[in-house]
Amino acid sequence: FLTEYSFILEATIFMALMSLGQSLFQPANNSLIMSNCPKEQLGIAGSVNSLVRNLGQIVGISLSTTILYLFMSQKLHYQVLGYVFGKDYAFVYGMKNDYRILSMICCIGIVLNIVRVFKKKKTVDTKTELNSVK
Repeated sequence: FLTEYSFILEATIFMALMSLGQSLFQPANNSLIMSNCPKEQLGIAGSVNSLVRNLGQIVGISLSTTILYLFMSQKLHYQVLGYVFGKDYAFVYGMKNDYRILSMICCIGIVLNIVRVFKKKKTVDTKTELNSVK
């Protein structure tokens, strides 16, 4: 979508959309986690939830930055350790590939989650059938 010739407003709109998605997801996810936790373990559940969220952000940013610089280095044919002024095309190339790879990782996570949900549903259905037979 974005190129080195895109306007700042375009990038701002995309970032606002991502922020909106994040702000809609986080409260609902926190509520779901906390509602499925026994009252005596709410403190631990909240702490673990925050720990996992922060670890995810740290690993995500580190992985994203590493991928970005790897692709920028590939495009420029030398090792890149930061933004290279005057080489906007290399940054855009790196970001596009970064988003592609991270999108694939997200899709793998979605597929794994769907498989997990169906396995859990199948297990629950089997237990229900066994209980109804007894």
